[in-house]
Amino acid sequence: MDYNIDSTYEKYFTEQPDVVIDPSEREFIQNAHRNCSLDDATLRDIFGETMDRITVKFIEGSAMDKGLHEEVYTMIKENMEDLCNQSNFPWNDALERKSAASCAASYIILFNEKKEVIAHQDIRFCIDDSTHTPFLFTFELQVKEGYRNQRLGRRLLNCAEAIAKKLGIHQCRLTKNTGARRLYETVMGYSIHSTSPSQRGVSATYEIMGKDC
Repeated sequence: MDYNIDSTYEKYFTEQPDVVIDPSEREFIQNAHRNCSLDDATLRDIFGETMDRITVKFIEGSAMDKGLHEEVYTMIKENMEDLCNQSNFPWNDALERKSAASCAASYIILFNEKKEVIAHQDIRFCIDDSTHTPFLFTFELQVKEGYRNQRLGRRLLNCAEAIAKKLGIHQCRLTKNTGARRLYETVMGYSIHSTSPSQRGVSATYEIMGKDC
């Protein structure tokens, strides 16, 4: 998905010098990024025996070294380029690279025993303009080919929900493409949110989904 997804969310996904975020909201978002992690016991509850075969890392996009950023970006490109080119937002290599390393992004990254990235989730902390309440937005959820259908995506979403609860955030949102519909709606309990294009009479190739945490 392109990070210029929607004006409702755009200020959290792009660095725009002309957009002013309320100081108290900015402070909340910064604190959320600093505390975006889970303890080992919680991770074990979420991943179970899978924890014996993987490593979980929490890191801000701007803190990734060049090698890790390249692994993360490559997976996004491999999984999303064709989908983006069929959507409202054609793939833009330079912008996607910048977005992946954004200081607005907090990542949950899964590594296999060879220390290769096998899945990752980019989450962003936002404030609802109408209710002035915070929500956690899953901006990217990517699983490497060969590691799909192992419930890694579901467990990453479980991690995001656990982080939201830890931080006192009561709603999670994400964007849905057709391939992930069953995971989001049937398995995880997300439903179309009022800010979704379809709910505002806007033609788009994606939906915004929401779930109370």
